[in-house]
Amino acid sequence: MDHGQGPPSTGSGLGSAYFDGWSWDGADANIGYFIEGKGAFQSSPFSPDAALPFWGNADGSPVQSFYFQSDGESQVVNVLVAGGLWSPFSSLGWYDPNSNAWGWIIDGDGSTAVGQSIAFTPTAEFGLFFVPDSSSYDSPKYFTNSALDSPAAADVTLALQEGLTLPIYQQFAVFEDQTGGYYVGVEDRNPTVSDNDYNDMIFTLSGTPEPNMGPMVVIALGAFVLFRRFR
Repeated sequence: MDHGQGPPSTGSGLGSAYFDGWSWDGADANIGYFIEGKGAFQSSPFSPDAALPFWGNADGSPVQSFYFQSDGESQVVNVLVAGGLWSPFSSLGWYDPNSNAWGWIIDGDGSTAVGQSIAFTPTAEFGLFFVPDSSSYDSPKYFTNSALDSPAAADVTLALQEGLTLPIYQQFAVFEDQTGGYYVGVEDRNPTVSDNDYNDMIFTLSGTPEPNMGPMVVIALGAFVLFRRFR
């Protein structure tokens, strides 16, 4: 389970990409290394092995609120990585940013999510939410609109013990797949008490039936910014 702070990993082309953190899982194990097929993910069959652009600001900081468009099409999540102590019990869902509609994509039941391919049909505009260590919608959870976040109970307890505050932060990292759709990484802890590796769940998100008709991120500010490591 991710806990505490560590030195940042090196090699980001921007030098400050928000997801490019040190990982308690091992050296060079954050989602940036996964995307490029380097470090701990060298030769991973699940890595796109490419320098893909990510959804963020030009200085490498996160866009704090974004959602997707489905155009009424069914969407598919393929789970590639699910790590950390909480992973068998963590859940993933979608929500409508314009109403109270929501639905489960992965309802954590204690089994591994890796290898699952889940189809779901959200509303025309939808965001994602992640529930660490729970399958209850009423539990603390993180949204692609970070203003809706409620930190995990374990994080609140640790922050109180250490006299820390828990700022609202973007818990999702989104990379644009060159063939349509997206790679998405999730951080299951608040950044104040986390290693910020965004590898606690990694999945692809795409539309069906045509891969090049995947959902489109919509936001007034921010853009896809190229993330590339220098050797």
